[in-house]
Amino acid sequence: MAIQVALIGITNAGKSTVFNSLVDTPVETSPALYTTTKTNIGTTKIFDPRLEKIHELVSAQKITYATLELYDLPGISKNNINTKVAQTFFADMRQTDVLIHVVRCFDDSSVSHSHATIDPIQDIEWLEFELQVRDLDQIEKKLNKVEKSYKAGDTKLKFTYETLLKFKERLDNMQSLRTLLPFNDEEEKLVKDMAFLSAKPVIFLLNTDENYFAQPNEITQKAISYLEQKHLPYLVIAGKIEEEIKQLPEEEQKEFLQSYNISEPSVRKIAKAAYDMLHLVTFYTVGGKENRAWPIPQGTNAQRAAGTIHSDLEKGFIRAEVYNVHDLFTYGSEQKVKEAGKIRLEGKNYIVQDGDILHIRFNV
Repeated sequence: MAIQVALIGITNAGKSTVFNSLVDTPVETSPALYTTTKTNIGTTKIFDPRLEKIHELVSAQKITYATLELYDLPGISKNNINTKVAQTFFADMRQTDVLIHVVRCFDDSSVSHSHATIDPIQDIEWLEFELQVRDLDQIEKKLNKVEKSYKAGDTKLKFTYETLLKFKERLDNMQSLRTLLPFNDEEEKLVKDMAFLSAKPVIFLLNTDENYFAQPNEITQKAISYLEQKHLPYLVIAGKIEEEIKQLPEEEQKEFLQSYNISEPSVRKIAKAAYDMLHLVTFYTVGGKENRAWPIPQGTNAQRAAGTIHSDLEKGFIRAEVYNVHDLFTYGSEQKVKEAGKIRLEGKNYIVQDGDILHIRFNV
């Protein structure tokens, strides 16, 4: 499964530039306002040194990484919030798992800015407010339908009615629904069914200038201070530089990143942050056609994990042969892992752990 990530932000925050620094197929960018009117979609593999080590030890025809599917949404601002572009922005956002809020933290006179001044805090608060407004509107419409039936005696709607009221209260106080995390199972289902925008996990990506990592600028520091006070997750990226470095041969990229004091490509940091926010773990299937990484939610049992590979494996699940990558790395081959007695049989209710290698036994 691909992890779907939306790049959101005001127009000319540098979303498309950041997008190009992350994906395998770049798109055109422009310093003018409102040049992007549709969502660009791209993918990138998730760096996985464990999978690469597995591929050295277990013979397979190819190696298949887990992937990020990135949505570069059109930029919005106060000037186009009621247009079709904005409708596309919010509709496409609902389809994704994680939001990456790209915040402009660079001052460049050649790149237009839609608001009066370059103020990252203003930009963050404005877009957060717009997400809340749309969730509140959705809740009020749903409540109008639910309340009538509930008060007429439909007790099955009690949970939905009371939860929507709780959500409405939070939004009325200008707080995003994600501040109620963690949701219980019933709340989580309601949130997913209604695809609330302000409930989606968010990472604030501070798009700064090329000199930041040697000499931090005031705009970026202002944004960091604000986000840390709010205990909100953030990463800092020099989007323009990483976009340029991404176009270089892979063997040259590390050297150029280091020349700007950038420790690793931002796509790796974003993937890790998305994994953590979605509470994902990785299991592996090995040998034959491919050595492959599979991201799944923590707490997934073996039968449901088999279903991420193919629905037939879930339906016909018998049991799984399981061992961990640490055993493979310790003993050096599957045969030696087996000889050491480290491969075990697990049933459908076994909770798959991060780094497990599974061989599914099934019958259709």
